Amino acid sequence: MSLYSKRCSDNLFKDLGSLEIFGDTKLPLLVYLHGGGCLIKYAFSLTYHAHLNIVVVEVGGIAISINYRLTPEHPLPIAYEDSQIAVKWVASHSNGENPEVWLRNYAGFDRVYFGGDSVGG
Repeated sequence: MSLYSKRCSDNLFKDLGSLEIFGDTKLPLLVYLHGGGCLIKYAFSLTYHAHLNIVVVEVGGIAISINYRLTPEHPLPIAYEDSQIAVKWVASHSNGENPEVWLRNYAGFDRVYFGGDSVGG
């Protein structure tokens, strides 16, 4: 099941999959920034969605793909600012107190990795 969250300024795409099978085990967390030169593509583009689905299955983890506003409608540095806000939002869940229950319950904040491609890398 895929879900686009309206939290964090519409910058979060999460694929819930079937996390229930992991029970109390905390999973590694990949925070991913998509490429596209700040001009094209989105976190929920088919290319990135398919790629990250494969990655999370292979590593047994969770991926959060950050979406940011694109140029030229939103000149730089807005894409960087959006990304920074989203990363801070993810980090704010490490204390177990913020609103996304699935993130608090399943993400192992002792194993957080950052990745991306092109401008997101």
